[in-house]
Amino acid sequence: MGLSATVLYVILAFSFARAFDQWPSAASAFGAYLVAGLFSYLAHKLFTFASEGSHGREAPRFMLVSAAGFGLAALLPFVLHDMMGLSLAIPVLLTAVLVPMMNFVALRWFVFDRAAAGRDGLS
Repeated sequence: MGLSATVLYVILAFSFARAFDQWPSAASAFGAYLVAGLFSYLAHKLFTFASEGSHGREAPRFMLVSAAGFGLAALLPFVLHDMMGLSLAIPVLLTAVLVPMMNFVALRWFVFDRAAAGRDGLS
């Protein structure tokens, strides 16, 4: 599911950048990240981790992890493309590699951890 969300992000980031070329590249990355993030939450909850935990516990945790990932997804295009003038492909591809690795670890141990869900009584 992570690969699917990543591919969706890359396609949308480039599509939004082309369709809304007057926007800063970070805005395109933000829109792409939001859409891919919603897909990612549902896909990971239902399929990857098959979590039976409550949305009330898992969704806020997922949003924290996603906010960290988004910070990176927005920062890289701003610094590398807007400020340094590098090709947009560089920060988009870096985001596509770094964020999924970071997310998988955080999702497994913080968001959809079945043992933690049982301990905090919110499952």
